[in-house]
Amino acid sequence: MSGAAPDLAGIADKIALGELVARYAWLVGQGRGAEVPALFTADGAFEGRNQQLRGREELARFYARSASGHGEVVPLVGNMIFDLAGDRATGVSTLTGHKRGSGVHVFSGVYEDDFARVDGRWLFDRRRFTTYFDLRAAG
Repeated sequence: MSGAAPDLAGIADKIALGELVARYAWLVGQGRGAEVPALFTADGAFEGRNQQLRGREELARFYARSASGHGEVVPLVGNMIFDLAGDRATGVSTLTGHKRGSGVHVFSGVYEDDFARVDGRWLFDRRRFTTYFDLRAAG
């Protein structure tokens, strides 16, 4: 077999980034907002849904409110694409939310992420969420 050796480190990084994105969705969906800020760098930012947050303290206040008791909506992430550049990375992923037990599609959108590797661990440096639609906002 000929050809270039696979980039095992790059593959491992992309798996770690995918798990970070999935863990975020899982924690929010389970109402475990208090754990979400630890997925961000110390001065990490979240932008979207009329929010401009920076730093773990602001993130903690936001996720304590917005991700508490979320068990009625199941967030599903997919279509993840990551581009690596050393200890930095960018990525996109889609999000859909379904009302538990009903199959009703409640919201969807796209995340655009900037990541940083800090002490060997991938974290969100900046998350930008653009909503495609949200039935909850419609009333």
